[in-house]
Amino acid sequence: MFDPCFIEVKNLLLTEDKASVIALINLGDDTPVDDNPPAIFIEQNTKAKEYISELESKGAPPGWRFVMGRYVCASDTGNWSIYCEKQNNMAVFAFREGFPKSICSQVEALLRAKSIKFSSPTGDSSLFDFIDLLPDWRFTLVTEHGPEGVSQ
Repeated sequence: MFDPCFIEVKNLLLTEDKASVIALINLGDDTPVDDNPPAIFIEQNTKAKEYISELESKGAPPGWRFVMGRYVCASDTGNWSIYCEKQNNMAVFAFREGFPKSICSQVEALLRAKSIKFSSPTGDSSLFDFIDLLPDWRFTLVTEHGPEGVSQ
């Protein structure tokens, strides 16, 4: 969510969802900047450069985008949401039942995401391997966010 490629995801999701805006909210920042809530609103016409500039302008140095914390984003229709814990470098994508699987697959590809149901090494050191989680953490993650029937 903190990379210029997220704009491609935004474009895909807003178009499919027939939505007009995405709200990105910093859940861990309870001190509003300039009396504004810790949120960014990303519209259909927002370009990657504008988005990154907005992220970097929020807050004091080193900037809002680099503050470790919890973030959530969703469209104004509520058909999907993404929850992210930056310090863990993990996110959870949630789509309403009936949301096109092809769009979910495209989002996964664009963000180089990996489902928690796949725990075998991919050979790509830039991707987190869920097998590396402590057993209790992995069990909780799969139990709370995994598809039914996923084995631990």
